[in-house]
Amino acid sequence: MPHRALTILVLASALFLTACQTSVHPNTGRAADSATTARDAGYALLYSTIGQECDVDKVLIIKSPAPAVSDLVKAIGQFARDAKATMENLSREDPPITLDNQGLPEVETTTREAIGSTTSRQILFHGGKDLEFRLLLTQHEALNYITHLAASVADHEPRDNRRRYLGQLSTQSDALHERVLSLLKTP
Repeated sequence: MPHRALTILVLASALFLTACQTSVHPNTGRAADSATTARDAGYALLYSTIGQECDVDKVLIIKSPAPAVSDLVKAIGQFARDAKATMENLSREDPPITLDNQGLPEVETTTREAIGSTTSRQILFHGGKDLEFRLLLTQHEALNYITHLAASVADHEPRDNRRRYLGQLSTQSDALHERVLSLLKTP
């Protein structure tokens, strides 16, 4: 009887340890999947915002702001096109990054679309100093967001080359943002 009790105790202990190990691994996997999903959502938000900035200089086809504003808008458009191409290349590296799922609820997506549409109309229907102010204000908001989002995504990026690039992207965006602020302060 004591031998049987000892056998049952050993088996029970083994089952308990196995159960504990089994429950730890799926949670770790889910945590890793969650971190990857969050990182990819950050990349997707950054990619989307940069994608919108790629076309900012197209407004210069129909609008003529002051040369300083025009030059800055061209620089922002080129910065965004370069960043978008680099992000596309980085997304193909192993492990790949998904750039199309921002992880936002539908109401946030529709709100962002409404803001974008309204802002575009405001810029297109204004001229002179009002156009310049509105254009610079949109760039202030976009570049500030890109600067901080790139830094946040870098904090969640395990690969050195991607983390380094995101740091550079944040720095470049911040430099453009400072130029926008400087023009906003100029009468």
